[in-house]
Amino acid sequence: TVRAPLQAVTRMQGTSFVVDTMPPMLLNYSIDLSTRVMSFFFNEVVNLRNINSSAIELSYQNASYQSVRLSKFGYPLTTTLNTKFDLQLTAQDYIRLQRADQLAMYIARANMSVDSDFA
Repeated sequence: TVRAPLQAVTRMQGTSFVVDTMPPMLLNYSIDLSTRVMSFFFNEVVNLRNINSSAIELSYQNASYQSVRLSKFGYPLTTTLNTKFDLQLTAQDYIRLQRADQLAMYIARANMSVDSDFA
């Protein structure tokens, strides 16, 4: 089938801009203790270059049983905008998670709480 060549289209300027007022929603997260990487999966593209990792607390069952608040020195592994965000945990955070034996043993079932100053 032979198709007609594309026709030139006159440029048009946008007439309005709709501001996204809904914050991104965290869909899931995972922690790989062997690489010390915590991955976050959002419903839309996020920019977390200025993340405050100390706003994250991981706990097993409930915070009064066993919990670890991450240090402020965790850093993003990438600065590109994406729906997935990887955070490199510090060696100190890794050691603290390992010492919280129940939390480390059941890390896949850890509860995560995040303070409002996360990003």
